[in-house]
Amino acid sequence: MRTFLYTYQDSAGLKHEGIISAPGKDEAYSELRRQGIRPIRVTERIAPVVRLGLKGLRKRDMWLLLLVALTLGVAVALWATSARAPQALKQRAEKALVASAIVGTASPRHFVDLGALDLASLLPNPTDRYLARYAMPGETLEVADSELTVDGLKALVVFDPADPAELVELKRILVGIKDEARKYVAMSNGLERLAAFLDERQAMERTYRAQILGRVQSGALAPEDAAAILSPMGFKP
Repeated sequence: MRTFLYTYQDSAGLKHEGIISAPGKDEAYSELRRQGIRPIRVTERIAPVVRLGLKGLRKRDMWLLLLVALTLGVAVALWATSARAPQALKQRAEKALVASAIVGTASPRHFVDLGALDLASLLPNPTDRYLARYAMPGETLEVADSELTVDGLKALVVFDPADPAELVELKRILVGIKDEARKYVAMSNGLERLAAFLDERQAMERTYRAQILGRVQSGALAPEDAAAILSPMGFKP
């Protein structure tokens, strides 16, 4: 994987920078678009190469280096052959996975097949229910008894160990949307402006998807090419 630096401008006109890992520059652009970010510039970050040579080393120094290397090799071998090491690593990974599910790491907006889930009862916070309508690019979820409030924005998204996988993914998306919304409101934007911004973004995404599908219907774009454009951006396949 290669590392890229990117610059983008938010809805308030402020410029931000970030780092993303991807196999190539095109993949970096696609991943950023999938996250809802429209980068102004993407450049590869080249790590400095440090060359170590043995030329000029004295024999005593070379023997010391060899001794250190052998010592490290023995230590690694002993650790690898330990019966408890793999089990300890497995337990640590499982604990990290459970902690991540409870805390609720953010996930970029993308399509989630929610089936027949009753979101009105599964999302106790009315603000979470309100923001759920914007969870998927170009898709509008209608959830009953929803309300956008400042206190609702401040409240954390609640995860339950019994949540089905689709609901967990939706909540991860909500974590990201709420973080974005809190920052937007903190820049002297009210809730009405936030709601308008979310509606405008959703409308622009629907228009863009309609344009791509229109090109498919006219024969100007192959269906697989349309899927290659829309899928990385999180649209419904």
